[in-house]
Amino acid sequence: ETMPMKLHPSSASSTLLRFLFLSLLLLLFSTVPCTSFAMSDASKREADSAVDENTENLKPWLDRWKKRRIGFHLSDVNPILVQFAKDLLKLPTTDEKEEKEKEGEEGACSTARVLVPLCGKTVDMAYLAKISAEVYGVEGIKTALEEFAEEHADLKIENKGTVDGFERMEGNKVTLLKGDWFQLSQVQTKGQFEAIYDRASMVAIEPALRKDYVQTVSNLIAKGGILMLVVVERVGPEEFTKKGPPFTIPESTVQELYGDLDWVESITKVHQEDQLKDNPAQQERYAGLDQLLETVYMIQAKK
Repeated sequence: ETMPMKLHPSSASSTLLRFLFLSLLLLLFSTVPCTSFAMSDASKREADSAVDENTENLKPWLDRWKKRRIGFHLSDVNPILVQFAKDLLKLPTTDEKEEKEKEGEEGACSTARVLVPLCGKTVDMAYLAKISAEVYGVEGIKTALEEFAEEHADLKIENKGTVDGFERMEGNKVTLLKGDWFQLSQVQTKGQFEAIYDRASMVAIEPALRKDYVQTVSNLIAKGGILMLVVVERVGPEEFTKKGPPFTIPESTVQELYGDLDWVESITKVHQEDQLKDNPAQQERYAGLDQLLETVYMIQAKK
């Protein structure tokens, strides 16, 4: 006959503790995956929303890229950028270059990080990458960024997936973010920028969104940084000046948007040129206008 096993009091306590410990572990592991899965779903929904190309703001631009109506894209580096890059990036003088080269440093480069809003596939980003610390381009249409990556294979841009609500593509000194400009923050850009190059960007958005657009700029420009703002002003009968994009932005509007911001030290108009003069193609495209004034402003941030 088998005798009943007797447990020593200390042995019984040890068994109870083990049972409680295992029960706690089982409870913990059965709930954590569910919580993580729910968070993952929420993040995915947020990411999908941020990169949706069929929103009211992006759908017209998606259609333009599909139909190749991208007359705003320049095949070469913008001459205006080449002319004013030294001011935007605070490039070193000839003496400073020589001094840096003596010390074994690259003399022609700036230490500035550069942001290019609503960048499309502009070749200006590749140009800026050669003369600055790094470039971030932000765009809502994925096709534009993919074409840039293909056309600049030397930059070795790779898609890193969706991070913090933006699809992220990284290469040599260039990072491309695909998502909603109005949701952009320092989280995605990993900090602020000493230089922001706005060409064909603010003129592309609906006038009602300009203050929100400027708010994103304000959040991302560093102390002492420079915003190079390139806009157009339509001159002629009202029925033609109201058209867009590109939407007309006269000097009074630039002052209204930026003049009273607490980070702005100065606004300087550095260039203006009539895009219709001696240019039959532009005259045909903008028929009805007397002038199409391309104007460049340098907006200096306080230190």
